[in-house]
Amino acid sequence: TYRANIFNAGYPIDGSPSSPSIGYDAASFGNPNAKWETTTSNNLGLDASLFNSALTFEIDFWNRKTTDMLFSIPLTFTVGDAGAPSFNVGEMNNKGVDLGITYRNTIGGDLRYSVSGNYSMYRNEVIRLTESDQTKFFGYGSRVPAVTVTQAGLPISSFFGYQVLGIFQSDEEAKAWAPYENYNKAGKFKIADINQDGVITDADRTVIGNPHPKFNYGINLNIGYKAFDLTLFGNGVVGNDIFNYVRYFADFNTFQGNRSTRALYDAWQPSNPGGTVPIMDANDQISSRPSTYFLEKGTYFRMKNVQLTYSLPRNISNKIGFSNAQVYVQGQNLFTITKYSGLNPEIQTGVDNTLGFDGGYMPVSRNLLLGINISF
Repeated sequence: TYRANIFNAGYPIDGSPSSPSIGYDAASFGNPNAKWETTTSNNLGLDASLFNSALTFEIDFWNRKTTDMLFSIPLTFTVGDAGAPSFNVGEMNNKGVDLGITYRNTIGGDLRYSVSGNYSMYRNEVIRLTESDQTKFFGYGSRVPAVTVTQAGLPISSFFGYQVLGIFQSDEEAKAWAPYENYNKAGKFKIADINQDGVITDADRTVIGNPHPKFNYGINLNIGYKAFDLTLFGNGVVGNDIFNYVRYFADFNTFQGNRSTRALYDAWQPSNPGGTVPIMDANDQISSRPSTYFLEKGTYFRMKNVQLTYSLPRNISNKIGFSNAQVYVQGQNLFTITKYSGLNPEIQTGVDNTLGFDGGYMPVSRNLLLGINISF
């Protein structure tokens, strides 16, 4: 496909620097040989209702195998800035369990309640990409090498980089470690020598994290008393890793601009040997390379919705011409419980080869609503 705009396809063909002419350039490259993926799914489930339907639960065990996966591989910059095409590659397996439980009851005719919860877990593994098990497809990289890798035997879009063991506390300790160009000094990262060859190189990059959660869950509570109804819903995930790319700009001398308080107060100094950020150095272009320093746990719980509703008595609503009338106050995204330092732990990149990559996603908005529902 093609596009026409000044940013991508403007050119001062008449020599004018202020009024470029708009042309056309490629927006995305195509692949005429691409075809639909094929997914084979098997599942075993059980639905049950007990105690006069007061307790219900559903459980589903499933297994899905996908072949001819559509996968986008980043292109070299020499081909332009058009979107990369998708190719059919290899085979992937997903298997998991979905569980839902609900209990509802009424007490004394006026008080009613229901509690429900759901639990979902899956495990992802790439079975094959090409005939070689060593084939690696890398994900998106912006100003740094790709931070994810997809390879047979691993979850899709596993995080890839250097493993940080700590910070050198002295020049003597740094000199005794495997050399990393001219980087090793007091206050700099101590990088793991993964291949044990006595020197730190690109060959020491390894799988450092998993963007896939251990499980997802949700909780829903409904309580009603006479004409009032209270609904609460929250959900969350547990155990996934997030690559906090914002640290690349906020913690290091990447660009001239604002810095994080972490870079100011937690930077290593002889007087602050417990610092978790490398010593501040305007010429340091190595500490900001992809590593475990950028990884954080993405576990969170978010209160998605709280709503209190009052239903007008039927005789009153009928008198004013309505069959039903309700007044409600609602709060959305009221709070989030997480240790993640970014603005929003709910990362959705929309790209399978770069999952869990936080490039600066905006936080969700907190909304307070007052409304009326009427029906005639």
